[in-house]
Amino acid sequence: MTSLMTAAEVCRRSEPAITDDTATVNRRGLRDCSCYWVTRLFTLPSGANVGVETAALTNDTAGSTRDPAEAPFSARAPAPSGLDVITMSSPARSCSVTPKPVSSAQFHKSSYKCSLPRRKKAYTLDPMPQTEVSTNVVRRWGAGTAAVVRLMVVSDHPMTGVAIAAAAEVTQPRASQILKQLAELDAVSATPDGYIGDPAKLLDLYRSRTRPHLVEPESYWYSTRPVTEQASRLQELATERATAIAFSADLGPDLLTPWRHPTVVIAYVADKLPVAEAGFVPAEGRADASIILRWADDHRLLSAIRSWVDEVDGYPITDPCQQWWDLLELGGEDRSEAADRLRSAIVARTLPRAR
Repeated sequence: MTSLMTAAEVCRRSEPAITDDTATVNRRGLRDCSCYWVTRLFTLPSGANVGVETAALTNDTAGSTRDPAEAPFSARAPAPSGLDVITMSSPARSCSVTPKPVSSAQFHKSSYKCSLPRRKKAYTLDPMPQTEVSTNVVRRWGAGTAAVVRLMVVSDHPMTGVAIAAAAEVTQPRASQILKQLAELDAVSATPDGYIGDPAKLLDLYRSRTRPHLVEPESYWYSTRPVTEQASRLQELATERATAIAFSADLGPDLLTPWRHPTVVIAYVADKLPVAEAGFVPAEGRADASIILRWADDHRLLSAIRSWVDEVDGYPITDPCQQWWDLLELGGEDRSEAADRLRSAIVARTLPRAR
């Protein structure tokens, strides 16, 4: 490890007449070196100017125990190539220095770095990319809004807000909010006698903004028996378990406006049913299922609203609006045709009504 000695210490060891008050010292870059590389201009008592380039002492040539009266340091420590070493004797002797031109390249690199002006860092914050939000995205309707819409579809006479709230089982303030929103979409009109809806516009909104509220994801079951027999077995199981049940597509539309032979049945239940006890086996997916079971948390889905019939041939059915929605959701060209026939009957209000 290199021991360091400042230029002032060198002066005190070699010549008491040289003090810090008579020396101009450039101390740049001295903290980062393994030894001190300094440039001084010493003024001797005799008036002679001595230019000193370097004072470098190492462990094998100089230390804190060296006697200043010993031979000059340059005699004990050979100078590195290209550097001048101070040669000093005891106080009784004179100082002799070999001057040499000073080159800036001889300074330690830390001296150069410290002499450079520090640049201030400039930070530029790029704006974050903005995601374009589609203006066509709308919020899904809740169960209360869907119930009001189904009610306004079937109502062929004006209804007051109080009557609508009672029939749809929502609060009057909530019914007013829903009617206001539907009026802004031109789906409901206000008359002196109350509100009346446009069935075609209401169905279009119902298709795009509603979705059944389920407790858990739908489950898929399969049986080789005819669809009507499967529905009967499922209905018997629900009766045994005291659970409400209602059938939708394909069975419901076939009972109201026959068009195609049903191949699958969507059943809404108010509680979980052990379907395996009725002779069904789990299906791998919707394409392999003959029964799609949906456990709904909205009891209003389990029966038709107001005037529509809620049972045909002993089978409880859901609201025709929901049957139409389920037909389109199941997909298929023949189901689209059946959905069109059902929609026409809903808009014309020609479906069977409760007595």
